[in-house]
This record gives sequence, structure tokens and C-alpha cells, in this order.
Amino acid sequence: MTDLDEYHRLFGFFRASGLSDSQAHYRAEEAMMTPNEWNMQNILADALEAYAGTNVKIRTYEDAGMLTRDKGLIVEVEGSRFQLTIVKA
Repeated sequence: MTDLDEYHRLFGFFRASGLSDSQAHYRAEEAMMTPNEWNMQNILADALEAYAGTNVKIRTYEDAGMLTRDKGLIVEVEGSRFQLTIVKA
């Protein structure tokens, strides 16, 4: 995922959360400048895809509809399923 894709995803998320265009832009820019759970989620997803190639299926908790506010990934490899929860320490 490119930085521009991430920005648009964040902007859309903040707009859907009820923020105005300018507020959503500010929050998306701010989120892009500081390391956070979203960044780590994307880094891990990209690394897993690069390592395992097409043998891995990766979904975010959000995409999978998990009822949590945590960021994380569901990773399916060769019939096994793993949950990776990402929490900033």
C-alpha cells in the first residue's frame, strides 16, 4: 500500500466518522506523520505478503468485521489461521 493510498483510506475513515473535510485532512496528515498502529499494521501486512507471496491470505480486523478497536491482522497460511493484535506500548 502506498502512502497516498493510506492517506485516502485515513481521510475516508475520518469523514465517515463525521469529521468535516478540513478536520479529516488534518487528522489524516497527523496520522501519517507519527508511527502508530495503522502504520505497523501496514508494515506487517506488506512484510508477510512479500515473504509468503500468494500462499498467505491477510485481512485486517476491520475488513474481517471483528468487534474490537484494536488494530490487527488475521493471517491464513496453509490452512492455519492466526490473529496478530497490534497495540502501541
